[in-house]
Amino acid sequence: ANARELQRRYALEIQQRIATAKERCQSWEAKDLAAAEAKIRFLTLSSEQSLASEQCNAEEKLRAARQTAESNLAANLSEEARLQVAVQGLRSQAETARAETLR
Repeated sequence: ANARELQRRYALEIQQRIATAKERCQSWEAKDLAAAEAKIRFLTLSSEQSLASEQCNAEEKLRAARQTAESNLAANLSEEARLQVAVQGLRSQAETARAETLR
């Protein structure tokens, strides 16, 4: 009877140890899962912030390029107008010289 009682106690203790080990594992798994989910949220947020930053930089570069293009266009139009005035002046001088030559 004593051996049976020892065997029963030993079996009960083993079952309790197994149950405790299972609880610990489940606790660790839950912690690992929570940590993994937190890391995924962090990486997702970081990626979104990085993309938003890249988009802002691209938009700023586009604005700057557009501004430069508009400025260059204005300068070119101004130069073209100046050259047209100069050409008109030269034509006028040429006509005056031709008229004087014909006199």
